[in-house]
Amino acid sequence: MYRRNLMAGLAACVVGAALAGCQQPGQNMQGMQDMKPPPRAPEMAHLDKWIGSWNGTSQMKMAGTDKTMTGTGRNTITSVCDGRYIMEQMDADMGEMGKMSMIGMYTWDPAKKKYRSWWFDSHGGSGEGWMTYNEQTRTWSLDASSRNPAMGMETVGEGTMKMPDDNTIEWTWSEYHKGLLGKEKMMDITGTSTRG
Repeated sequence: MYRRNLMAGLAACVVGAALAGCQQPGQNMQGMQDMKPPPRAPEMAHLDKWIGSWNGTSQMKMAGTDKTMTGTGRNTITSVCDGRYIMEQMDADMGEMGKMSMIGMYTWDPAKKKYRSWWFDSHGGSGEGWMTYNEQTRTWSLDASSRNPAMGMETVGEGTMKMPDDNTIEWTWSEYHKGLLGKEKMMDITGTSTRG
């Protein structure tokens, strides 16, 4: 009998504690309505430099060959979601590889103290990455992981974007296949984009 009363008492304590936890101050609808988003991160000002229309040219060299392929592209970059993200829309002609369109999103991640990026393209590719910015050299350093649907493989990449002035971006990109023996280089790409 004592044991049954003890168990009933413990059960009543557990239920009472759960109900009390649900009644914490500020956990009602009024409290939720008073919540406001944090201010826009000041680091987004560096991404604001990208806003506008850009025309680009690129040179791509596949690993193990001497052949270089050229491409052209047009990017439109806008601020979205009250300035908390930068959205890029691109149409490119990649020569022998055909035409491609792409959408990218960029933002500041306050927890990681880095910029984040995501992109999706019309060939079925997708990826995400991280960026850091060196204000003195006006250079972004990027690293990313992606999926190459044409070759059915996971890839990683790294590169830089330098803005020698407000109207020019010079960029580099190297992409690698994640193989059994580590990273195997697939290609190197260099390019220049000008505002206009």
